[in-house]
Amino acid sequence: MPTARLSILIVLPLALGCDGGGATPEQQTAGSLVPAPPAPAKPGPEAQAAYDRARSIYQAGDGPAALVEARRAVELAPGWLEARMQLGKLALTLSSVNFGTATREQTLFRESIAQFEAAHRFAPLDVEVSYWWGHAFFSNKQYAEAIPHFEHALGLDPQHKLAQKELALAQVAEGNSAQAKVALQRARELLPKDDEVLFQLGLQLKDEDELDGAIALFQEAVRLNPAHAGPRTQLVALYQRLGREADAQKAAEDLARSKEFAKRLSQATKRAEQNPRDPAALAEVGALYLELDMLDAGRSWVERALRLDPQGAEARRLQQMIQMRVEQAEQEKQLKQLKEQVLIAPAGADAQEGKH
Repeated sequence: MPTARLSILIVLPLALGCDGGGATPEQQTAGSLVPAPPAPAKPGPEAQAAYDRARSIYQAGDGPAALVEARRAVELAPGWLEARMQLGKLALTLSSVNFGTATREQTLFRESIAQFEAAHRFAPLDVEVSYWWGHAFFSNKQYAEAIPHFEHALGLDPQHKLAQKELALAQVAEGNSAQAKVALQRARELLPKDDEVLFQLGLQLKDEDELDGAIALFQEAVRLNPAHAGPRTQLVALYQRLGREADAQKAAEDLARSKEFAKRLSQATKRAEQNPRDPAALAEVGALYLELDMLDAGRSWVERALRLDPQGAEARRLQQMIQMRVEQAEQEKQLKQLKEQVLIAPAGADAQEGKH
């Protein structure tokens, strides 16, 4: 399967401070190529202070300054696994050159790889270390290099959702059709509402001439992510192929609107990334996601805006809107469950009841 089929994955900036978790240096395998020094039980106060400053500065929107402090933390505590992982994640995030593309500033990218590799020497049984090492290669379109790291992560934790998804997409990109199909099916089990996984599975069914199944998967992908142009494009082509002209016309109109929206979203996100300390720019992206009812994506941008300006009127309005929609969705879910639980009285029940 050609690499061109792999849709561009939009990777939003990662908040510094996600726990790398996992195994300790004592759990190293005998096969480690480079013995690592024992990691300290806890970092010294200077290293901890540098790490805390890095988190605080990053949350305030100054990635480059946060990188300096993260490097300082690793320099002061070279055996501190968590600091190395966070430095690797931060360097990878800052290596992104253009939003929505895999273009990377290679010096920072290589720094991220070096940190994940070092972290693996400390903790080769830590699933997050293996995943992030693979994810770094994946984000740089080095799919062949990413695959063994995802496979290692899944060997440690077969339920790791992102490792399974990115393994599947890497197999697609490498043209490994048989492996890709198996990996995509497993990814769907773990991530049944992932539009990219559904889209790629739809392409598999289309290649096998199972057109009804492909259409169903493309329709579900569109429902989950209305901004995803890939399945919309496929729906237009399949409807035309099947002679469903009315459906093809509607799908083409929807595709045109989707592309226009994607352009607005890309422009707004680029402004936000160029002005990461501007709450209004961040809130604008959140508002666009809410237009599509993509609450999780919208919430992440709104929360970033509120961290910068907790009293920001627009961000607070969007936060209230998200909460209202979440509550509404929960109420609808409960109502649906209630209706499903209603028992219909057997015929003649009222008559029997009247005799007593």
